[in-house]
Amino acid sequence: MIFTFAILIFLLFLWIYCLLKNNNQIRSEHYKKISELKATIYSLHLKEKQLNEKVLISKNFDVTFKNDFKLIGAEIVSLQEFFLKLISEKK
Repeated sequence: MIFTFAILIFLLFLWIYCLLKNNNQIRSEHYKKISELKATIYSLHLKEKQLNEKVLISKNFDVTFKNDFKLIGAEIVSLQEFFLKLISEKK
């Protein structure tokens, strides 16, 4: 009877040891995955910042380009008017 009880206690401790070992493996994998997730999120955050900076630069470029293009268009129209006046005066 005592021998059976000792075997049951031994099996119970063996089972607890296996559970604890498995729990530690799961915990270490979990920490590894969490650290990978944090690294991925940080990388995405940096990429988002870079994209936002590029968007700001392109918006500024787009606005200045449109303004410059309007000014050039106005200059072309004024030069065309000037040339038309010169041509009409020479006739």
